[in-house]
Amino acid sequence: MVGVGMSLFVIQPLLIAIWSQKSMNRVGIIWFLVALALDIAIAMFTEHAVTSDPKYVFDSQYRDSLNTPGHAFASFLIPVIISTFITMIIIATLPKNRDR
Repeated sequence: MVGVGMSLFVIQPLLIAIWSQKSMNRVGIIWFLVALALDIAIAMFTEHAVTSDPKYVFDSQYRDSLNTPGHAFASFLIPVIISTFITMIIIATLPKNRDR
């Protein structure tokens, strides 16, 4: 399950890069890097928010409940969804290029 989640971290920025390059006439590699950076930052933030809870440190039953495949998949899916919306809104609202 974690392999599927990790592949989302590569597939999602790649799809955003292709979309921005083909239909919005933007530089795709830049938007690939922006989406990937957002994915990593949001994933680190959400993981830190979960593991900094005192229950996570002291309660082993609570910690075991978070080590399920569903939680692992959600840990990858949440940043991907948030980052997708943010980058697509930014790309869609940028002014048109005057060169093309």
